[in-house]
Amino acid sequence: GEIVDDYQTEKEQWEDIKRLGREYGPWIIAGILISVVGLYGYRFWQARLETRGVEAHQRYADVLSDLYRGKVDDALRTIGDLDAHLSGTPYADQSRLALAGWYVDQGRFADAAAALTRVMDGSGDKVLRLIARLRLARVLAQEKKPDEALKLLDEAGSGAFDARYQEARGDILLAKGDRAGALAAYRAAASSSIPGVVNEDLLKLKIADLADVAPPPADTAAATPGAGKCTAAT
Repeated sequence: GEIVDDYQTEKEQWEDIKRLGREYGPWIIAGILISVVGLYGYRFWQARLETRGVEAHQRYADVLSDLYRGKVDDALRTIGDLDAHLSGTPYADQSRLALAGWYVDQGRFADAAAALTRVMDGSGDKVLRLIARLRLARVLAQEKKPDEALKLLDEAGSGAFDARYQEARGDILLAKGDRAGALAAYRAAASSSIPGVVNEDLLKLKIADLADVAPPPADTAAATPGAGKCTAAT
């Protein structure tokens, strides 16, 4: 079997080490042993990382289950445990994104904003930070803070998921009553060269709903706030 083969291989390696010791002296044995210990130390570390990843994933699944059942206190305890013992994995941040979604469903926008802000400011994963920023902007818009939401989008910088941010900008501008600005943002989102970033059919409907909006004069289009601006998220 596989275990027997491994044992035989290790036994043969040990015999080779003893033979080399007789031929070349103890100094070379020390070098070989250091290499062997390093190899097994690396394998142990890799196995530990895999074990931590599996455990963290299970805790994340527990968070989702608790939120589904409305047991937010249990979910918060599990997230705290992830922070304390499994901080090297992304699952605490992903759990907070799920928690924020639950808060939004409950109309608890301030709590959602707090969870999203922590991920946006503290996650070691750039993609998760961008996701949190986008969702936080939408939460701020729900809280009737559109200018704060737009500022948050503006500060993201450029990136591969610009279309999602542009669409969010359009939604916020439309809610403010700026139909021309919304149309410009939707068109910028539609012009993205990366397919699948947004729901293209829904975006076309949003653009069609603003078909009555007159285009800005050519000499003022460049001055339109947010026009052509690239932002990044998912």
